[in-house]
Amino acid sequence: MDSVTTSPTGAGPVLAPPARSGAPLAPTRVQVTGPLHGLRMPADCAACGTPARGTLRVEKRFRRTSDDAPSRYLFHALDVPFCDDCRGAHARELAPVDPAVLRRMRWTFVLRTTPYWIPLAVILWMIPKVLAPFARGLTRETLALRTPSGEWNWWLLMAAGVVGFFGFCLFGFLTLVNRARHDLVAPYAGAGDDTYVRRERVLLGPNAVFLGPPTSVLTAADFTDDESELFEPERRTYRFRDPVFAAQFAALNANRLWNAKAPRARWARKARKLLTIAFVVVLAVAWVVDWWMS
Repeated sequence: MDSVTTSPTGAGPVLAPPARSGAPLAPTRVQVTGPLHGLRMPADCAACGTPARGTLRVEKRFRRTSDDAPSRYLFHALDVPFCDDCRGAHARELAPVDPAVLRRMRWTFVLRTTPYWIPLAVILWMIPKVLAPFARGLTRETLALRTPSGEWNWWLLMAAGVVGFFGFCLFGFLTLVNRARHDLVAPYAGAGDDTYVRRERVLLGPNAVFLGPPTSVLTAADFTDDESELFEPERRTYRFRDPVFAAQFAALNANRLWNAKAPRARWARKARKLLTIAFVVVLAVAWVVDWWMS
């Protein structure tokens, strides 16, 4: 039974929040529109309700499927406030990563990026060799876009083209190396459709992704992938174990709460219906034209 306390205003008894009084309660859901960044968080711990002293990153991987394209995976993260005790409990619950798995992932990274490091080294070696003749002929006149006679300075244009070409190649290979760094995902036996993510340092930053269940602390906060339908804004469902924290979260993000009865939601539903009707009409007209011509 919920505990009863007295209202400070003398208006009568009020119920204490079940999650704060120790009574278990189903997670409270809040639907919010827009991306994950920019959300306002309460100042209390999402797990126990005491004042928060820091945050923990709740990161998940979602799989999106399509009929005409291969499945793709998206990573989304949310920084949730927690107190020092809960953050310490989270750290103690984390199982150590198998060193053998980390070694395999390091070698995977090296093998993936080897085809990129070789051309990178060649480009860095060729840049001073190619630009040396231009640097020796560098004068105030050669830096002008046009010559004194009014013609284009082809020497400067050619030098700019060489620099741009090598710069573009350098940027492209560095992008490929960075992409390989962020795609290191450890083997996981689970489904992986809606999975919590843990990152560990391998090489060049925290880039090794480990999938698996969250700690008991992280289960205090959860979120889904984008649930919007056609013509609707991006929206997600956020689930919190503490109803007080969920109410504070909803109040802080009141301007972004999703309302299925709002004008924009009703317009989106009407637009989807009109699109369906138009599609059926087009199919019917095409069938009549084909029947008439045959």
